[in-house]
Amino acid sequence: MGSSNRWMLTVPGIALGLSVALNQPATAENGFYAQGSVGMSAISTATVSIVGTPQSERPGFKPFFALGAAGGYRWGHFRAEVNMSYRSADIENPSSDPTEDSLYGTLRVLTPMVNAYYDIPTNWAVRPYLGIGVGIAWIYADTTNLVSADLRIDDSQTQWAANALAGFGWQISEDTVIDLGYRYLRSGDPTFDGTLAGATVGVDTEVASHEALVSVRYQF
Repeated sequence: MGSSNRWMLTVPGIALGLSVALNQPATAENGFYAQGSVGMSAISTATVSIVGTPQSERPGFKPFFALGAAGGYRWGHFRAEVNMSYRSADIENPSSDPTEDSLYGTLRVLTPMVNAYYDIPTNWAVRPYLGIGVGIAWIYADTTNLVSADLRIDDSQTQWAANALAGFGWQISEDTVIDLGYRYLRSGDPTFDGTLAGATVGVDTEVASHEALVSVRYQF
């Protein structure tokens, strides 16, 4: 059989296999589940301001990894879970000028959350979902000015946190779902304790994160 004939047989076979897999109706059995997640996090902040002074900076962040684990319960098209997730980012000079006195260092955020989801009903094995959640953010900053080294932050703060979630879950078996999702995370505005030229100062900022995640969910 020629290569063209084999190609003509292979393509319809792949298409048929995908059609069968995607058209399997998603089950909606009640029960507990566990989930693990990994992905990329793009942390952002507004301007970092030193309390009581006109000095401010706007740091840049390198996108870095995000990890998470959750346990929850599903009933019908609804899910509720307790989720723990972690993300980290390197703070870098957003300017191409290496002499610019910008912040460098690391920002880490750990968030225990309670989330609720609605799985939108479909006749397919792939179902979209929407979710919201609230919790706590433990935020740790370790930064300094690259050139003058006059501003130093090595502090952690606890703030409220909220997230909005959306994505698609693909039911690959009766008890396993592959999840492709997006999360927007926002915390309260922390004020870190720092030092400026040897004097103690407060440093105000905001913390938010855009995250793309791949998860595996197993229902018991």
